[in-house]
Amino acid sequence: MAARLLQQPFRLALRNSSLVGRSLVGTPPVITSKAFPAIAAHVQRTAGFHHHSTLFNAVSATTVVDEDDKEGQKAKEEELPTRFDQIQSLHPKTAKAIKSVFKYETMSKVQSEVLSLLPTDKDMFVKAKTGTGKTLGFLIPALETVVSQVDKKTLAAGDQTTVLIVSPTRELAQQIADEAKKLCSTHRFNVHCLVGGESKRMQIRNLNTKRIDLVVGTPGRLNDMIESVKEFRDSLQGTKVLILDECDQLLDMGFKDSIESIVEALPKERQTLFFSATVSPEIKKIARKSLKDDFAFIDTVDPNEANTNLQIQQSYTITSYEKQLPLLARLLEDHKRANPRGKIMVFLPTTRSTQLYSALFEDVASYRIFSLHSKKSQESRTRTSDRFRKSNGGVLFTSDVSARGVDYPDVSLVVQVGMPSSKEQYIHRVGRTGRAGKTGQGVIMLTPFERDFLKSMSDLPLQEDTIMEQVDEVESDARLMARLDEAKQRLDPDLLNDSFTAFLGYYVGRTDVLQCPRRDILDSAKKFVTSLGMEEPPHLSPTFLSKLGLTERGGGSGRGGRGGRNFGGRDRDYGSRGGRFSDWRDDDRRRGRNFSRGGGGRRYGSYEEGEGDSDFGSSFSSRRSSSSFGRRGDGEDGGDSDQAPPARRMDRGRDHGRDRDFNRERRSDKAGRGDRFSDRFFSEE
Repeated sequence: MAARLLQQPFRLALRNSSLVGRSLVGTPPVITSKAFPAIAAHVQRTAGFHHHSTLFNAVSATTVVDEDDKEGQKAKEEELPTRFDQIQSLHPKTAKAIKSVFKYETMSKVQSEVLSLLPTDKDMFVKAKTGTGKTLGFLIPALETVVSQVDKKTLAAGDQTTVLIVSPTRELAQQIADEAKKLCSTHRFNVHCLVGGESKRMQIRNLNTKRIDLVVGTPGRLNDMIESVKEFRDSLQGTKVLILDECDQLLDMGFKDSIESIVEALPKERQTLFFSATVSPEIKKIARKSLKDDFAFIDTVDPNEANTNLQIQQSYTITSYEKQLPLLARLLEDHKRANPRGKIMVFLPTTRSTQLYSALFEDVASYRIFSLHSKKSQESRTRTSDRFRKSNGGVLFTSDVSARGVDYPDVSLVVQVGMPSSKEQYIHRVGRTGRAGKTGQGVIMLTPFERDFLKSMSDLPLQEDTIMEQVDEVESDARLMARLDEAKQRLDPDLLNDSFTAFLGYYVGRTDVLQCPRRDILDSAKKFVTSLGMEEPPHLSPTFLSKLGLTERGGGSGRGGRGGRNFGGRDRDYGSRGGRFSDWRDDDRRRGRNFSRGGGGRRYGSYEEGEGDSDFGSSFSSRRSSSSFGRRGDGEDGGDSDQAPPARRMDRGRDHGRDRDFNRERRSDKAGRGDRFSDRFFSEE
């Protein structure tokens, strides 16, 4: 009884801080009778909860939930609005777009959690999975902040980038831009999508001739524009909202430095929204630098929910490279026979391996093959993506550009050949199937040196695949083996060479997960290419090996094949002359350092980072700052003309507030509805 009386002030405080009860881990922090005396003493010392974060710090979010509090949580969830027309603070034009353009009436959970806080200029960290309606969950608050805080004169001018959205991949950026255009249509705001693979000169022309209210982009192209185009950089001084979508993927792909550069180019007086499916120590570091101390943490992921859908049957195989390829061929053929209209996605670790496998299966498959990776132009990638989406039963070989955010209907099987970059990436990949309540199957195919990766997956429902029982049967299938052997003979030798070095770069960077000597990785790389028909793997120079932390055993690997197909006969000395050091790093990831290709001095990787599979070729050191949008020297695809297009020139003399007083006044009406969250959040690092 005494414990229950002591809990009354705590519960009252919970009601007064409405977000606390639903935002941390899906359930409110709750006190049990045993733990309560010490906690109650701490609560009393906090003298009336001067700030909602004090209440948050008073009780751990991991305490046990009793039945009364479960009922209280249920009541809180029932109090959340479920329909868009219940958000009475929405601007009439925003509400019109939702109703007339999107034709939406009800909200998803993440939309309800976020929009119930409106109006607010509070920074937010929202933990939400893909496919939960989070795009509108951040677009609507951003638009509401702009229309409520930006003066009419500035809005009328349309020369300020009031909202900046950073996305990890081109495909996801384009999807966000498409949604933003619909939402902004009633406001007559304009949306730009700045990604690599498309003409930078045309993007600059559009920025110079149209309103620039909202910009969606990938880190590589955004940094390129910031560095080389002064007018765009100046327009960012009017940014009111910064949104980082898929924060975990942005960091996983090596965009930490890029994000920090983008943040530094923006005014400190802004609202920042982070959206991420997971919360890692790296994300916490970025959050500490980018979010204000009183930011709201909203967790829409049920802690009791499985990481992957229960309707996805998940399995693994561990076999040699010699057996892996015929097993993959048999797996795809068997699945196509059983489910001819079901789509299949095959994920590979690098762009080169994606090119290699798609070329091989185009030669042997009786079904339609699609390929998606960074070496394709953006136009080609968009076209391939649309065709696969509309196809009946195609097979897509892809790198991680398709792992998140891109939705393909009727995917019945996801195959992952080789170890993904992380457990989270595995989950996002396999999540391409089993969507919209449908069943799906996921298979990950590993080799013995990748076995330790399964240790990180111990909490997932993975079982050994029954196809392993068919190894002998597959190898005895003379017709299948003959088709594969013939296809191997037709593979491009240069592509095999490049795949070899890309393999090394990808796996050497993951030795902490593999728990194996780097020598084993080199041996596995050799087995990989010889299983695909290469008689002798390429010679690796001592310089190249030293960069990988390896030294070749006595005698090296030879400089050429003997007889038959001679893949090494041109004396390709990787890492010295003619080798492509850039390719040893996974093409789907950011390249860090800048290495020369020998003699010709061709540069690789200075700022060649991937955005899920990548913007390549943007080297900051070769750019010139431009005095107007469209001059030559601005980087990729931007140098077709010395003349700037006829355009409205931006007012560069206007002070956009670089020296403003950044001590922003907090809103008081609903500012208390978020958790400061930072103390527990950062203490868990």
